[in-house]
Amino acid sequence: MKSGDALAVMGNTGNAALASPPFAHCHFEVRATTTGAGLDPTAYTGHPNAVGTYGTAINGMEDDGMKFLKVTSGKCEVFTAPDVNAVDKSYNGGKLIEGTCYPVQAEVGSSGGYSWVRIFVAGVQCYAVVLADRCQLVTLSPGDAFAACVAQGGAGGGTEELKAQLEAANARANAEAHRAEEADKRAAEETQRADRAQAGEAKANEQAGEYLRRIESAKAALGGAV
Repeated sequence: MKSGDALAVMGNTGNAALASPPFAHCHFEVRATTTGAGLDPTAYTGHPNAVGTYGTAINGMEDDGMKFLKVTSGKCEVFTAPDVNAVDKSYNGGKLIEGTCYPVQAEVGSSGGYSWVRIFVAGVQCYAVVLADRCQLVTLSPGDAFAACVAQGGAGGGTEELKAQLEAANARANAEAHRAEEADKRAAEETQRADRAQAGEAKANEQAGEYLRRIESAKAALGGAV
């Protein structure tokens, strides 16, 4: 899978698999290349790893597509709480980055006619006010949504760095697989040599037995002649 690939084209959110009857849903797992063990994707997406619904959807429809806050102006601010006095100066001087899409976890309220949304900024839960001249709520395609989540999930340089990390992991996995293949090949050769040696020993024993039978026959013949 690479950035831009669609994971699913339909389905519902929530506990879809255990519903009665089950909802249509996409089951997505992340597993390590080398061991096959399951990985927690929250290190890349910035989402909580828990059963249930993560907050209230922006328009109250749980099964709608995931929402993002698309920043259209460098004046858009980020807050540590839904409070205009809680500007988070530790992140980019309190400003969200223009042209960036931040995953929206939930709508948390409204103030002065504007909606507050809870978002993830570099993997940390923060807040923003939806201002028409500075940002807008959008629904992204699966590929763009994945890229936006990765970029905000503490992956450093975003998708490019993650891609490099995955390529390095795959290279290590391929090297391990090659070494394992070589070890299997050597083991197979040792087994073949052992089988050949065992077959040779069996043949030698058979020949020795035949020689002994001939000697006994010769002895019997000589004894009868006497």
